Amino acid sequence: MSARTIFLSHTSLMARVPEGRSFVQAAKDAALRAGLSASDMQFFPADDRPPADVCQDAVRACGIYVGVFGHEYGSRVRERPEVSYTELEFLTALEERQKRGLRLFVFLLSDKEGKDQPDADQAAFRSRVLNDYGLTAKFFEDANSLELEVFHTLREALTPAAPSERRLQHLPYLPANFIGRRADLDEAERLIRGTLASGAALSLVGFRGMGGIGKTALAAALADRLAAARLFPGGVLWANLLERPPEDIAREWVRDLGGEPTGLTPEQCLTRFHELAAARRPLVVLDNVPRARGGDGPAARLMVRGRGVATLLTTRFREAVPAGVLVREVEALPPDEATALLRTHVGDAVEADPTSAGALLERCGRLPLFVNVAGRAVANGYYSLAEYADELGQRGLLALADEDERAAVVFDLSWRHLSALAQEVFTALALAAGEDIGPNLLAAWLKQGGTAEGSRPRPGRLLSELANASLLIPTDEQARRYRYHDRVRDYALGKLALPREEVRRRLLGCYADWDMVRAEFDAVGGFALAGQYHRLRGWNAEEPKDFAPWYHFVRGQAQVLGSHPELFWTHGGGLERGCVGGWQDRHLGGGRPDGAGLGPVQRPVPRHPHRAYGSGHQPGVVGGRPDRCLGASDHTVRVWDLVSGQCRAIHPENSSAAFLAWESVRAAGAFTTRCGALFLEVAATGTGDVLVRFPGPFPAAACSADGRHVVTGDRGGQVYLLRLRSRDD
Repeated sequence: MSARTIFLSHTSLMARVPEGRSFVQAAKDAALRAGLSASDMQFFPADDRPPADVCQDAVRACGIYVGVFGHEYGSRVRERPEVSYTELEFLTALEERQKRGLRLFVFLLSDKEGKDQPDADQAAFRSRVLNDYGLTAKFFEDANSLELEVFHTLREALTPAAPSERRLQHLPYLPANFIGRRADLDEAERLIRGTLASGAALSLVGFRGMGGIGKTALAAALADRLAAARLFPGGVLWANLLERPPEDIAREWVRDLGGEPTGLTPEQCLTRFHELAAARRPLVVLDNVPRARGGDGPAARLMVRGRGVATLLTTRFREAVPAGVLVREVEALPPDEATALLRTHVGDAVEADPTSAGALLERCGRLPLFVNVAGRAVANGYYSLAEYADELGQRGLLALADEDERAAVVFDLSWRHLSALAQEVFTALALAAGEDIGPNLLAAWLKQGGTAEGSRPRPGRLLSELANASLLIPTDEQARRYRYHDRVRDYALGKLALPREEVRRRLLGCYADWDMVRAEFDAVGGFALAGQYHRLRGWNAEEPKDFAPWYHFVRGQAQVLGSHPELFWTHGGGLERGCVGGWQDRHLGGGRPDGAGLGPVQRPVPRHPHRAYGSGHQPGVVGGRPDRCLGASDHTVRVWDLVSGQCRAIHPENSSAAFLAWESVRAAGAFTTRCGALFLEVAATGTGDVLVRFPGPFPAAACSADGRHVVTGDRGGQVYLLRLRSRDD
């Protein structure tokens, strides 16, 4: 017999049932469709040898063995009654597979519950076939399904596997100027190699991050590294799950792996792909895995369980990652790698103008997509580095979108997966005054919107929804605080549906809410909170009536609260209860927006008595000595001597004596401080002449009476004591 002849092994019953077309006839029809001829015991001529010898010789001469086993064990061999003729033929095929690599395929009639069951001997034989010889058998329900299974199996057996070089499907996604990411690549490769070495049946690695951060390029670079190491003889299969459903991808991959998908249903294509992948051992890359809405999602249907196969996926969504996948969070490029990427476009211009290059990279947020867009804009001669850095500073995402339309839509996928309320929150809080946002601000925002407390969603849940869609970056996941990437903020503001004035009004109201401000103070500290109030007032928007006292309290006491945060609890409680008298309104209303003015702390009612260590204070001079004025919880104003630590006077709150004490503290200093965008200045109180400048954005400061000591702090909560020296010191 030739290599294109199959030996069909079966019992005589399988040649008679079912009526109309038997199982054996269906298998022969499949062989003919595949271009093969089938031989079985029915067509053997008379022979002077025992039937067992004839059967074994026929198996030894065939090119392919096909066993079609039903529920009947069949006739036993006269010379070997412990086996049937069918099992003898099967055992002979196993020997030939060992000797010469005979292709051997087995098909079993289904024995599902409710159908006829195999007899005891046949059940034992089928169990040995399935469990003892390392075979993958296929089940069939009727003659038609048997024909289809046999046909596809034979076609794939005759089709040579495509060389792996033809299946390096990652190459179109690997940028020519891919830079860096060595730590991500090394760790992912280590995980995959470790899983392969352990012999595990499932190897999964994922990359997650925001749009434009370079997940696809990173996956392609990893695939290229693994392909070069020849870890996957089946090559690299690549699919973008945003473009096609898993069934269509599986159909294409069946053909790529040397199979024949013609006539297969979608589910059969998926099954066939898994079988072929387990045999061919490719690296499977699932790019842009969408968010799963119930169940495991589309990625799970294409993840192969088989030794020697690995699956790599990329996504923006935490919910898209199936259980068991080891996920690496992809972050913006570090400065040196971002600089190297920009250099691939503009060359030595980076060294010629490093300041502009650095500004451009920071305004791109060091996202590879944006760095490439900016680099091309400069390389094409449309801008210099300095000009495009300025353009980004003025127009942000719009400047990038002018050069590449992908920049305008790169976050659309994440946006479309948000709930309506999450979309509102995402766009509105992009106007928030802080460096980051937390559940306290979100809770106050919902309250300002009039949502009844019982019907409000949990703020942490909404923030997690935004973070899970890679639209917010965690700054403190335990505290659930997050920040916007600058260009994501641009995108959010471009999607804002509410009028900006309404959003600003509600945000100003949030900063007159005790629970919100208290939590914000705990999270960021006095100086950063003072900076937020300064930015809020810079909107020049209509302010709620309760906003001004909070503004002056936090801004006026920033220096003290930065050094003594416990005092916030003592004095902030009074504002919570609306304890703002006309006297305070007059004097706080005149406070300078730079925070150097000396405002009183009004009538505290401690929210946490065990933390009420004292009252707010402001350095000043009374009677030529350094004193502090304190607004105390017993409705008095006290004047303290800072040298001796003695209380020099106690005045009833709102009395003329209290008024004079505060005024003397405010006016006694010969020097004042001014906080600008770039410098902290110390100036003469009378003339306003600037005596000295300190570089840096400080939100608030105060100086001693002789001008030699300045207390200030930055937005990160750090407190500084600056000492001024003259040439004579």
